[in-house]
Amino acid sequence: MSSAKTSTPSTENLIDALVNAPELVTYGEDGAHDATVLALYQQNGGEVIPPRKEVRDIVALKGKAIPLLIGCLDDTRDTSAIFIGGYVSGKPYPKVPVGHVCLDILIHISKNLDDNDKNCPRGESELGACIKDGFYFRPDDYTNLGQERPIVRIVKANWLKAYRNGRVKYDYVVTWK
Repeated sequence: MSSAKTSTPSTENLIDALVNAPELVTYGEDGAHDATVLALYQQNGGEVIPPRKEVRDIVALKGKAIPLLIGCLDDTRDTSAIFIGGYVSGKPYPKVPVGHVCLDILIHISKNLDDNDKNCPRGESELGACIKDGFYFRPDDYTNLGQERPIVRIVKANWLKAYRNGRVKYDYVVTWK
């Protein structure tokens, strides 16, 4: 799998910063660990905690973030995000590649006329729930038993085709300051 980089140095730096961001998120196999790097959490006092600066900087690109995020889907560099569940179990939990973190952001900031399952049961919470086949891969889908898996390339190609055909648009309302 390649460690794809974008061609623009300033946006390339944003993905590098995401790779190095501390304490991004813990992804999990079931609803008990539903997570996204864009989730807003409230502390006990009601204080809203915005996403990490590295995530906010990418979202601030608005529509320009979409090709950047699609371009990094196959980037296998580890992040501080971890994954509990899947093909590898037990501690230490596996680090999540930046490509999956990019997919997480992409799914949440874009409206893709092809990606959502309109008949998704309310409350569905498994990994990739309600995302159309071919537009999602799991955090541990990059390799299995040391072998590269094709799903990441397929998903990247599907997102790129949808974007080039004008079916992927930025559609996110920023609620943090």
